[in-house]
Amino acid sequence: MKKPVLAQETALAVQIIDENFVSPVFTLAEASKFTKAIRDSIIEDGGENISGALVYHPTKGLVAWVSPNGRVWHAKNADIIHTAPRIEFTNEQLTQHFNTVFA
Repeated sequence: MKKPVLAQETALAVQIIDENFVSPVFTLAEASKFTKAIRDSIIEDGGENISGALVYHPTKGLVAWVSPNGRVWHAKNADIIHTAPRIEFTNEQLTQHFNTVFA
């Protein structure tokens, strides 16, 4: 899978897995909200559940995976989706600007 082109160099990019939906976000909570909204829209239109979303930092690359239920996990590669144990971001980290979380 190609790394998405960022809409802004100052934002994270959230890419829904196996879909053409990408959005800039500034917090992981926004990434979670975007992922759940796309999931709900696809299901409402009769589609199947998504595999979640990958979150890319403008300079660090892949930094997180958002599961279909909106939980956000640390990720340095896409294999995190299929492995355990995973480390979840804290509620505080979800609401902080991404420059603070990934300093």
